[in-house]
Amino acid sequence: MNYMDQISLAQYKRLLQVAQKLTAQHDIARLCEIILEEARSLTRADGGTLYLVEGYDDKARLEFAIVRNRTLGLQLGGASGSSLNYPPVALYAQGAPNHHHVASHAGLTGQLVNIADVYQEKGFDFSGTRSFDERFGYRTCSVLTLPLLTRQGELVAVLQLLNATGEDGKVVPFDASLEPVVLALASFAAIAVQQQRVMHDQKELLI
Repeated sequence: MNYMDQISLAQYKRLLQVAQKLTAQHDIARLCEIILEEARSLTRADGGTLYLVEGYDDKARLEFAIVRNRTLGLQLGGASGSSLNYPPVALYAQGAPNHHHVASHAGLTGQLVNIADVYQEKGFDFSGTRSFDERFGYRTCSVLTLPLLTRQGELVAVLQLLNATGEDGKVVPFDASLEPVVLALASFAAIAVQQQRVMHDQKELLI
């Protein structure tokens, strides 16, 4: 079943409003902020990261574009955050697909990954997450990671959301019923990011 068929009318109307905001934005940094802000709002996520794809073929990598965390008051990257100097996540390691990290795995497979507790997850390397938690006194638990794919299936970005919160403010797993809505948002976002990159490349050719 197409995930769009699983979206309610109210959710669809909200997504259309978000799509209008995305297409009206012509600054890539601000566009990244809107994508992350809307995704966090839809899922009640405490934090999140948006990676942009840079490079080609086996040199392709996921560059941190924006990081936000409400509990920590963390604002890095985007149009309004502090500078962001985290190392990129390689999509390929020594010519082989990098499935060790959940962000690169989601990008390579084109599949959403919903993890209830990263400290109980054995399938991916979360050493970077553990280092982040130790540094900031945080506890990452639930993680939702998904690719931003164009209609042609080209990967342009990866979105990762952290720590969904319930009505009582406690951290809970990401609700699987919200996955179709987030996937639809990712689809709209991918188109907007791709359009901005095409426009940027065209401007570069004219300079």
